[in-house]
Amino acid sequence: MNEADVASLLTQVAPLLDAWALDEVEGGWHLSIDEKSGIDIEFDPVVRRLVLTSEIGELPGADRLGKLEILLAYNALWACHGGVRTALDAVDRRLLLLLDLSLHDLDVPSASRVFASFKHVTEQWRRILEAPSTSAGGLAEESAAILHSLNIIRG
Repeated sequence: MNEADVASLLTQVAPLLDAWALDEVEGGWHLSIDEKSGIDIEFDPVVRRLVLTSEIGELPGADRLGKLEILLAYNALWACHGGVRTALDAVDRRLLLLLDLSLHDLDVPSASRVFASFKHVTEQWRRILEAPSTSAGGLAEESAAILHSLNIIRG
């Protein structure tokens, strides 16, 4: 799959996600989902993959240790959730979700399932990071159910 094929695939997937817009940007594309959500898409022709990136929030102030522990624990569960990982943007200190998506046998139905799942996981992480903890150990308990639901990325 070359860059033109990827662009065609993304043009077909965007309407299935009720996306506001798919824009070509430097280094790839940006899929606008709503006023605060979007997915940046980079094409890696050497490895033949797409790299999906979405902001999930600011570096937490309150409950920072608990929330960062949950982010790291989620990274360790890569086999359960298809390889989604969390990261910190070194420039603007925003928390990110990333996914490497192989282009091998990727078609419109499977790509739309992966993008929809990635969007869902992004929304769930925003809820986790925005939620205040009700007790010292409450954050892990409150987020356990959400973390279990985040294992649905691969289509």
